[in-house]
Amino acid sequence: MNAPHDHSLFEDAHAVILAVLPEDALDPATAAFLTNGGRAVLLGETREEYVARAMSADRMERETPEWLSELTEAVHEHAGGRGIVALDQEMPGIQRLHRLVPPLPGHSALSANPDSEIEEAVGSVARAARVLGVTLFLSPIVDVYRAPGPTLAGRVVLADAAEVGRIGAAYIRGAQSEGVAATAKHFPGEGLALADPHLGVVRIASGEDSLQLDLSPFRDAIAAGVAAVMLGATVVEQLDASLAASVSPAAVRTLRDDLGFDGVVISDDLDMASIEAGRGLGPTIELALNAGVDLLLFPGGEHALVVATSIVAAVDEGRLSHARIAEAAARVRRLAAAPHPS
Repeated sequence: MNAPHDHSLFEDAHAVILAVLPEDALDPATAAFLTNGGRAVLLGETREEYVARAMSADRMERETPEWLSELTEAVHEHAGGRGIVALDQEMPGIQRLHRLVPPLPGHSALSANPDSEIEEAVGSVARAARVLGVTLFLSPIVDVYRAPGPTLAGRVVLADAAEVGRIGAAYIRGAQSEGVAATAKHFPGEGLALADPHLGVVRIASGEDSLQLDLSPFRDAIAAGVAAVMLGATVVEQLDASLAASVSPAAVRTLRDDLGFDGVVISDDLDMASIEAGRGLGPTIELALNAGVDLLLFPGGEHALVVATSIVAAVDEGRLSHARIAEAAARVRRLAAAPHPS
């Protein structure tokens, strides 16, 4: 490794990781990850809560605004003054902030609400979330749901691409007008997924017309100025017959070159079976970075420190380029430092 670049590469390798917090407080390993150059953490939920599309009664009882403010303040401090605190705040679906912020509209209200009312509702949630130190929603979901698969059940209700795009764009405008960045997911669309990608490789075989239908709401999201796009966990055969979207160069090229997106590209959970596909987390991370992903989502704590070290080693051994890591890290840092309304 070229000695003058050691420290910048070390910091860049940490900056491209979105680490899921392993505890309800900032653990020592994640604190070290942030001090070393990490910028992004995810406040997650349990598998049971993910399946239920609701936070547990115990969580809602013990989590208070004071607790969240203290946690996010520690994250931002260790990240050099301003980090990325991300979470799922879906409409409808998983609302990680439960009673800590105003409720979002339910299923029946979405199509009936004009853009202005959706923007106002999301804006009020984002405003409250920003006060608590949250900076990134991993929402909205803009998949066009047309198969009874388990991953999107209870999280989306619409099969009309135009309505999905309209509602998603209104969500984005509402959140970002209040200083919380939004993420459109799961590119290029998982509305035809029939199985859970957590449990095995999920493939979507569809024609060009179906793919363009799935891409339509993402075009609307990009037109609305969405800050980030999350890639999906399924193998969309029309784009790439062998790799899940989160590690697919073809998926990233479509997003960047065909749709013109220039923001942060985030992977879905890289330890999901459909993405990892038996190859192991290390090779999967290298695939994602080489594909053009900017921010890698996986469990934090000690994992994040180990992976950052492995990224440095992969550059040293020629499997990754520092230029690619630096490009991704720069996008992440711009997102972390983005100004927001006072």
